[in-house]
Amino acid sequence: MPKEPVIIEETTDEEVIGDASAVADDAKSIASCPVGKVITRCESSTGKVGAGTDGATVPVTGNDCIAHNGWNSGIAVVAKAVCSENEQISDPCNGAALLKYKHLRAKGANPSLECPAGYEAILCNGHSYWWDLITGKGVNDVGVIPNDQACAIANCQDQKYCDISLVCKLMDDLDAYAASICPDCDGWNCEEGYDCQMVEGVHSCVEKQTGCDINRCGDADCFAVGASDYTCDCQDGFEFDKLAGTCLPVHSHYRTVYGDKAIGDDAHSYASCNAGQKVMRCHTFGAPSAADGVTISEADGVVRCEARASNSRKFPIMAVAYCGDNAVATDPCSQDKLDHIAYRSNTGLSPSVSCPDGFVMESCIFHSPWSQGLSAANKARINSIGAVGINDDGSCAMADCLNSPAGHQWCKLTAVCKKLVGVEYLKAVCPTCDNVRCPEGQECQMVEDLPQCLIRIPGGCEVDKCGEGECVEDGADYKCLCKSGYKFNEVTCEDEDECAEEPCGNGECTNTPGSYSCVCDAGYELLLGSCEDVDECLDSPCSDTERCSNVEGSYICDCLDTFVKSSGECVCADGFENQDGACADVMSVLTALW
Repeated sequence: MPKEPVIIEETTDEEVIGDASAVADDAKSIASCPVGKVITRCESSTGKVGAGTDGATVPVTGNDCIAHNGWNSGIAVVAKAVCSENEQISDPCNGAALLKYKHLRAKGANPSLECPAGYEAILCNGHSYWWDLITGKGVNDVGVIPNDQACAIANCQDQKYCDISLVCKLMDDLDAYAASICPDCDGWNCEEGYDCQMVEGVHSCVEKQTGCDINRCGDADCFAVGASDYTCDCQDGFEFDKLAGTCLPVHSHYRTVYGDKAIGDDAHSYASCNAGQKVMRCHTFGAPSAADGVTISEADGVVRCEARASNSRKFPIMAVAYCGDNAVATDPCSQDKLDHIAYRSNTGLSPSVSCPDGFVMESCIFHSPWSQGLSAANKARINSIGAVGINDDGSCAMADCLNSPAGHQWCKLTAVCKKLVGVEYLKAVCPTCDNVRCPEGQECQMVEDLPQCLIRIPGGCEVDKCGEGECVEDGADYKCLCKSGYKFNEVTCEDEDECAEEPCGNGECTNTPGSYSCVCDAGYELLLGSCEDVDECLDSPCSDTERCSNVEGSYICDCLDTFVKSSGECVCADGFENQDGACADVMSVLTALW
């Protein structure tokens, strides 16, 4: 039986000394702690470990200190221990209570132990039934490996093994423990059915949501899939896009390209079109409150849509590009080659951008690395996919974009401009022959109040050969001044196929004599000879608690920041209330009133 415990002065620790062992190989002396206390110090107080005695160990229960006698020692060994209260400490990471002390044990040819994170080593004991295997390996005379050494014994054997035990103590500084174990949600414990979220640097456990707790499907029905996923039952002409997470129009003219999802500070996502294609639309999806917007870049003949975010630590962002073939036409005014799509951008604190003459603005997109400093008015102008509304005059501008900007800060607007077709381009760029340069051997003539480059052909109008045009004699030869929509083929006025330039865009083109007609797709309207996207957001289809995002052929209503979707309406989450169009923390409001 162990001897009576001795109270150590000014502490609650107790010293316990075991009965002497027999004078025999592998005999043991055990010092046991009283209930509620565990070993924090263990020694073989007689003999010399590694020279006759086999060392000391503490089982994983932490209740006993065991001193081991060795072969031919000629003495009895006595275990000597210090026992301490194993308090339960509240876990600063919101988990189950932590024990103040933990006891570990390992054995083998090369046993080694380390304390878990948040604990520090206070006692390491070494033992082997073959005491010569621990001689000269850091185990001192009483069976302890000092704390300034690793708790390990090397070069033992699989059959003739060594074993070690380690006592670990919880860090005294619990703030330091929390900083080490749970600086973010990765180490924070929430009960079943709850997830951790960081709110202004503070851990918060919130109830897990199903995929449809927040409506991302717009006007379509949302169906939950499992505990957190969802799908959308989209309307005709739309399809559920898994990457974008919502219903998007089915495009027959554009190829949709998705960038990789990106997360973290200074996150970048790129969606690149194939060589020979242009980015027709550039959007961002994923984290509206953290997104820095989108921009378009071009290098080595490849055009790409870039989505960026400077503070997207929880939800990823993703660039989405609509890519279309880059039709190249001959400018009827200058005879130069002309791209069907052009980009214009402007950077500054009050950026403004317009399309060149003969082009109409398809979309305007925003980017700034300092978007968190946007003024309230400008923030409201940028929808959740990074687009900015186009002004009535066809321009796009933003005044005083940032609150209290530093000298190096800026905002950038990029316009996607689409070339007008046929007479609409002539009216906008060269309405008279004064601004027309014709190819060699041709001259400009006004036909139906619009300039045309016509071949100089001798007259000969005895028989009218021009058809849809005016015959002009030139001696024995002639030339034809063809009507708009016709061209002279050196014999007569031949109908031009305006549909070859795909003027309708998102619609079906039908060539007609001297002209063409468009049947626009749903969500588009005929404007200046082309099917242009209807900006449904101008009719304010969304509620006061939603923001409207115009997309190709449709629009999306999603909740303003701090609102969540419930039963088809954007409302404040539990614990918040609507104050002047924003959700405020009820407790914060009550505290302010108090």
